[in-house]
Amino acid sequence: MRVREAGFTLVEALIAVVIAAILVAIAMLPAGGVRDSWAVVNARNGYIWLSARAKMVAVERGSTARLIIDPATDRAWVVHSTSDTITTLNFVDEFSADVTTATGDSIRVCYSSRGFALESCNTGGLPIVITFSRGTKQVQARVQPLGLVESL
Repeated sequence: MRVREAGFTLVEALIAVVIAAILVAIAMLPAGGVRDSWAVVNARNGYIWLSARAKMVAVERGSTARLIIDPATDRAWVVHSTSDTITTLNFVDEFSADVTTATGDSIRVCYSSRGFALESCNTGGLPIVITFSRGTKQVQARVQPLGLVESL
C-alpha cells in the first residue's frame, strides 16, 4: 500500500498562482483611473498652495510677487524680484500631471503687497483658467480678480 504525502503538486501551485495573478490584474484596472483622478486633484491643490505662497510672499515683503505657470515645461514658480525664485513646482515630476492654459502660453499672475491679483500685470487679464490632466481625467483651477483661486 502506498502512502500519499500531504501537500500540493507543482501543477496545482502554478494554477493557483495564475488565478491569483488574473484576479490582481482585474482589480488593478479601476485603480488606474483612481490614480489619475488623485494625480490631477493633487496637482490642482499644489497650484492652489503655490498661489497662496505667492500671496504670502507679496504681503510679507511688501512688494509684488509673481506666480508663473509654464505649460511647455509643466512647471510653476514664485518669483519675488527679477532673480529671487522662492518656490518651484514641477507638475510632471511631483504628480505626473500635464498643465495647459487657454492660450497654451506661459501665464503670469502678480500679487500686490495686499495679496490681491493685479489686473495690469497678469497675462491675458483675469480670470485665468488652468487645466491639469492625466490620462482621461482633468480638473481646473481659476484665478479670480481679487486673487482667490477656486476649483472648478
